Amino acid sequence: GMVSLSFMDEQSQRKMLHEIWELAAVQHFLRCFRTSLGIVSNLTTEDFHTAFLECSSVMKVIHLRLMLKAADRKKAPEMADNESWLYMLRSRLQSQEDYWDEDMGRWEKTEPEWSSFLEEDPMPEGIEQYYQLPLRIRALILWHLCECLLDGNEEHRAANFPNVEWDDADALRLFPSCHDSHGNAYWYLEGSDGILYRESPPHAGHKARAPSFQSVSLNHNELMDVGKEMLAEGKKKKKHGLQHFAKWLVEEEGPKLASKALARERAKSKQALLEMMPRKRSSRVAEKEEREKLEEEERQRKAQEMELMRLEQEKKKKEREREMRLKERQEQIEQKIRDDERARLLNEAERERRLRKRRRLLQKELLQKGESGEEDRNSSQPVRASGRIAEGRQGNWWETGNKVEILCDGDWWQAIVLNTRTGMGPRDVEMYIGYVGGTEEDNEWV
Repeated sequence: GMVSLSFMDEQSQRKMLHEIWELAAVQHFLRCFRTSLGIVSNLTTEDFHTAFLECSSVMKVIHLRLMLKAADRKKAPEMADNESWLYMLRSRLQSQEDYWDEDMGRWEKTEPEWSSFLEEDPMPEGIEQYYQLPLRIRALILWHLCECLLDGNEEHRAANFPNVEWDDADALRLFPSCHDSHGNAYWYLEGSDGILYRESPPHAGHKARAPSFQSVSLNHNELMDVGKEMLAEGKKKKKHGLQHFAKWLVEEEGPKLASKALARERAKSKQALLEMMPRKRSSRVAEKEEREKLEEEERQRKAQEMELMRLEQEKKKKEREREMRLKERQEQIEQKIRDDERARLLNEAERERRLRKRRRLLQKELLQKGESGEEDRNSSQPVRASGRIAEGRQGNWWETGNKVEILCDGDWWQAIVLNTRTGMGPRDVEMYIGYVGGTEEDNEWV
């Protein structure tokens, strides 16, 4: 988990870190919410940059506290002993949410989380790619985790930061300390140990360029020199805000940082002397400490394995739930199609039945009227041209088993003679017919 850098590489990368404003914003964020996040020590800018470059346990814990829920943040130190934090980070950046697409009529997935602030997946093949990422990409990932905690409604923020009074949220915002005569903004962060940032204004027109962000001092000595230059410029240009801030740097902040630096040097010297003194330890104590260390490592390993197993089970559970929702939705769609088709067929059958019944009733009414005349009698004959069709055949055309056509409401319908009966007159013959394609309910005497 440690990244080894040569001296020159480290110097150039540290210089680059001072030009990434998102990293400065993350440092300010951690200072504002260190109590809610459970960060006890207030890291200096140098220590923060060192942890960032080396991906030390401190930086792993910071990532974990930004990703875990408020109730689980105390587990971060235990989870920082291996690469589980990177698995969690990669899973977080590649996560997608399910949503119902009304236009497509199906469940779809949102874009992965990394697409909201990066152009491509930072770790498409595995967690080991994190250590090859450019410093700015790593800084953007850390900044994105901070931003996500502040997104959402008041209830969401209150759950992430239970100890913060959001009624006075403006007090947490950071504003430029002052502006010089060229429009440059100066940012001085609390606990930065003499690091002063300068942000140039954006330029429009044919020479348009984005604002630049860089540090103009890296320690208390450089801060004093820059403060004196700013004080002289403020007096010359009559910039009272610049003059007031520069005076505070020279007369108060600079001397205070010098005293702190001297105290740290003395503490380091004292610690070095203590480490040089011989210490006596018994073998029993050493064995006990080694045994406890091994037991602690085993316990942490098991806890990490359980956490990874839990994350995998949650992922599988979400996949199963999504598949069940998709299957249920598909079954609903198919069932609706079947119901619609069944209803359509029933409606058509009912309509056809009513039509045949109406036609039969009309035919009966015509027969009952007893209309006279050969034309009317011929038109009421149940078979069209049956006499001509029956020529050359033995027997009568209305005998049982013959195929006939029945005139009903101006249309001819195919039927089969099932039975016959004669009346009083020579032409008085009734046939019990069954319609081709009909049911027994449609059978009738004509």
